[in-house]
Amino acid sequence: MTVKQAVKENKMISIILGVLASALMAWGIWVTDASYQTKYGGKLLEAQREMAVLKQDATMKVMCDDIFELKKSDGFLVSEIKDLRETGHQNYQEMLKILLNIQKHIKE
Repeated sequence: MTVKQAVKENKMISIILGVLASALMAWGIWVTDASYQTKYGGKLLEAQREMAVLKQDATMKVMCDDIFELKKSDGFLVSEIKDLRETGHQNYQEMLKILLNIQKHIKE
């Protein structure tokens, strides 16, 4: 066997061993990933569900706080509207009194 043949055969063996090593590493990664997914995947999904529930609860709390604030401002606005109605009614009565006085002066 010549030197060229030995180098050529070693290259082929190196390539075959490299491909086998790569395939073995890929298979190992695939198996490891699958085992971690089965072991920790359920825990991760449960944690994500809990986070979703907590976010939903926080959103609900904020919405309830907003509703209570709106109810407070609603009460304030209702009282302001009542005050404005009373003031408008009083102004209307005063205007009628003034008009009656003007009518009386015109008749005299």
